Amino acid sequence: MGIPEHRKWMYKRLLPNRAGMKTEFVSGVNNFIEQAIRQPEFTDNGGKLRCPCSKHRNIDFLTPGEVTLDLYKHGFQPSYWCWDSHGESSLSSSSRNANNVNRESTCNQPSSFESQRNTYEAMIVDAIRPENLDQFEPQPEEPPNREAKLFYDLLQSAQRPLWEGCDTHSELSMAVELLTIKSKGNMSQKSFDKLLKTMKKGMPKDNCLVPNFYYAKKLVSKLGMESKVIDCCINGCMLYYKDYEMAKECRFCHAPRYRVGKGGKELALKSMHYLPITPRLKRLYASANSARHMRWHYEHQQVEGVLEHPSDAEAWKHFDQKYPEFASESRNVRLGLCSDGFTPFG
Repeated sequence: MGIPEHRKWMYKRLLPNRAGMKTEFVSGVNNFIEQAIRQPEFTDNGGKLRCPCSKHRNIDFLTPGEVTLDLYKHGFQPSYWCWDSHGESSLSSSSRNANNVNRESTCNQPSSFESQRNTYEAMIVDAIRPENLDQFEPQPEEPPNREAKLFYDLLQSAQRPLWEGCDTHSELSMAVELLTIKSKGNMSQKSFDKLLKTMKKGMPKDNCLVPNFYYAKKLVSKLGMESKVIDCCINGCMLYYKDYEMAKECRFCHAPRYRVGKGGKELALKSMHYLPITPRLKRLYASANSARHMRWHYEHQQVEGVLEHPSDAEAWKHFDQKYPEFASESRNVRLGLCSDGFTPFG
């Protein structure tokens, strides 16, 4: 019997020239894991399931996170389109189709922790984008490249419970939530570190809560969206940027850029944090959920006489007429400057 239509994704893992994994395969692996952990055997085996990758071939029992990583690295074992080691009976091409699979996936909803884990996994895939990875199948003697290793590490953080038996948070989700609280509450770094230290004392000894602000920031920074620190004049005259990156004093008021700190180290008198817009725009298009909103101005049906979006306004339409080539691409982004009453050009 040939491979059923709805399981062909299992053996279409890599993009041409082994340039990365297909999104269809990543989504299919997640659906496989969700179905496998709903089987009674998963609980009977202590929260582990047989790994159907081409390396373990349904012999070894691993955690769902480990199985996911192995499938990404090695792919499914040959001819395993009937998941008989994970709760399925023999397939018949006439009775099994994609509609059956969709009904199976909705009959038993995953737990809140599983839903949360899937959300963070989706965020990681959006950040790293497997399609752009150069090497997702390392040879035994060759370790994965930097991008692939980063992807695997983040997935493990998203799948690893905060402690054995915790069903509410993973290592990554807790770090993200705590950093959000710190930001919204304007908490000092010293208070944040003390809070983490107290939390760790009240948790089981095998917990994987980040120990301090530095490690929390380091973990979350792997998701991208970094900020850039730019020195500026203490009187606000200029930025030490691009052509003036190496300047030692302000070209307008001649105020010094640095002060001398401990050990004779030069420290900037004033700095600012810049949030680069390009990676943030890329992230909006990387996610299927937000990408459709980025194209909404082009694809939505306009109601005559109703302003639903700036694209319905005369100024936007005038821009379209002036730059028709730019306007014809729905993914092009228009940036507006909001000065809030301040005139930036004098």
